[in-house]
Parts: sequence; C-alpha cells; structure tokens
Amino acid sequence: MTKISGRDISPNLTPEEQRELEAAEQMPSVFDSDCPEMTDAQLHEFKRCNRVIFLDVDGVLNNGARAMEMFKQGVRVYRDDLLYEPSLVQLRRIVDETGAVIVVSSAWRQIPTAYGHLKDWLEKFGIAVYDKTPYVGSVRGNDITAWFNRHPGNYRYVILDDDDDMDGHMEHLVQTDFDEGLTAEKADECIRRLRG
Repeated sequence: MTKISGRDISPNLTPEEQRELEAAEQMPSVFDSDCPEMTDAQLHEFKRCNRVIFLDVDGVLNNGARAMEMFKQGVRVYRDDLLYEPSLVQLRRIVDETGAVIVVSSAWRQIPTAYGHLKDWLEKFGIAVYDKTPYVGSVRGNDITAWFNRHPGNYRYVILDDDDDMDGHMEHLVQTDFDEGLTAEKADECIRRLRG
C-alpha cells in the first residue's frame, strides 16, 4: 500500500496549476454528482480494500489498430465513442479478481457526452464508475495526486494508461500500447499489482 502525501506533486507546475492543486487539497472528500452515490455498505467495502484503478480510455479501452480497421468500414471509433469489447472483458476481469474500484482519469471525464457513453459501456459489462479525478493541469499524475488529496488513506492502485505523464506515480503505471489497448497480459499485471 502507498501512503499519498499532498506534496507528492510535480515541482514544474505553473503558478495557476499550483493554485488549482492547493484549492483541490482544501476540498472535502466528496463523490462527484454524476457518479452513483455509494451506500454505507459500499463505502465500508471500499475503505476496507482501498484498491483503485485510475482508468484512461483512448489506447486502453479502444485502440489504434481497431480504429483504423473500423475507419475502413466507414465507422468513426473516436467520434462515436466506441470501445473495444475484448479490452472491456479484461477490465471486468481485473475488477472481479481484485475488488478494485474505477476512478476515471481519461480526458473523457471532461466531455459530458463521452463520459456518459463511457459509463454506459462500462455498465453493459457490469462495471461501475466510482469517481473521476479532478482536472488540475496538463500532467495526469497531478490530477491523480489531487484525487488522493480529496480521499486520504493507504491505497494499492494501478494507473491504466497509454501515456506516461504520471510524475510521482510512475511505479504504479501499467502502460498499454495505443495500437493494442488493454490486453490479457496487461490485465494480469494489474491483478498482480493490486493483490500485492
């Protein structure tokens, strides 16, 4: 488990990003209004396990190879917010085998229609969104730190992402290949890490 400190942030923040991060640190632990409210039992279970998957979408739940294949058939994967079902099956396997909750860190969280489509896709596969990271700046690792500042505690977590802008969280990154997305091998790695 990793204890997250409010000072585990990039030293390269602009003054505006620093102010936004400091403001996020002062906010109480809350659930986003567009995420389902957790019952007392669900909240107790989350606090018991404290396993979190920070989830990107592009390059994780969809992939460049499939997008090109679909484009040739006249389907716009990115415009239509389409996800790759084999990757969703792998994500479901991670959740089932570890009990981890999903916190969306993808840019999709900032686009209401895309975020809604993501939650619909996940729901079809029996996966609930617990929360999403706040937007602090251009470095995704700082958004994750801001989420931890709102939800202090000891966590076992992974970051599923095809990018590597994680700053102080790099050892938790399970990096996917944009052209492949989430594979069985990457899912196995997440499961190993989350189980500790």
